[in-house]
Amino acid sequence: MTGEDLLETLYRRGRFLSLLVDGPRTKRDLVDAVAVSRSTVDRAVRDLEAAELVERTAEGYVATVAGRVAAADRDRYHRTVESVADARSLLALLPRDVDVPAAMLRDATAMYATAPAPAAPLDELSDRIAGSDRYRAVAAIDPGTGFAELYEEQVIENGLDLEFVFTDELAAYARERRGRLWRALHEHGVDVYATADVPHGLGVVEDGDDASAVLPVYDAQLQLAGIVFNDAPAAVDWARETYARIREHTRLVEPPAGE
Repeated sequence: MTGEDLLETLYRRGRFLSLLVDGPRTKRDLVDAVAVSRSTVDRAVRDLEAAELVERTAEGYVATVAGRVAAADRDRYHRTVESVADARSLLALLPRDVDVPAAMLRDATAMYATAPAPAAPLDELSDRIAGSDRYRAVAAIDPGTGFAELYEEQVIENGLDLEFVFTDELAAYARERRGRLWRALHEHGVDVYATADVPHGLGVVEDGDDASAVLPVYDAQLQLAGIVFNDAPAAVDWARETYARIREHTRLVEPPAGE
C-alpha cells in the first residue's frame, strides 16, 4: 500500500480508527458508536486491516502501533482545521506574507472584538498580563482602554518584566503622549525598541511555568478585530522565536526627557 493509499484510507475510515485507539471494540460496538450499518463497519474494518492500521484480537478490533500514530496525526489535523475555521476571519486581515504556523492555531482560542462584547479580547489580554511575571510584545497600535495604567501597576507594584517592540510611529506617539509613563517604566527596567515596521502584533505572557502566545489582529481602520490566544508549548515557542527575530532588527530608544 502506497502513502497515497494510506491517506485515502485515513480520510475515509479515520473516524472508525479513532474509536479503536484506546482498546479493543467489537463490530457491534462500532455500529452503536457511529450509528451506521453493519455492512459499512465491515468495509471500514476490512480497509483498516488491509492498511495494517488495526488488528483482530480475542476482545475485538484494536489499532496497531501504526494505527495509533496515524490516528493521533489525524486528530491533530482536525484540531488544526477547526482552529483555522474559528480564526479565519482574523487571519484574512493579516498581510499575505505573514507566516502563521499550524502550531500557533492548533487548539487556539480566537476572540473577536464584536458585539455583544467588543472589549472581550482586550479584557482577556489584560487578565493574562495582570499578575504575570514577564511580558514581551510587538505593537504598532496603542491598545488604550486602561493599558497604560495596567502596565504601570504591574511593573512598579508587582515587578512585571516588560519589554516592547514598537513601530517608529508608535514610539513617536508614546514619546508625545505617554512620556511620563515611559520614564517611570524605564526607571524600573522596561526597555522599548523600535523599527520602521512590524509584520504583525505579537505577545508572549509568562507566569511561572505557564505561558501564552498572543496574536492581536487589526482591521484596515487600525481597530482591533480580535486576538488569537494559545497556551500550547509549540505556540509559545513560535511566539518567543518570532519575537526574538523581530527584536534582533530593532534599535533601543530612550524615553523623552522630563520637564
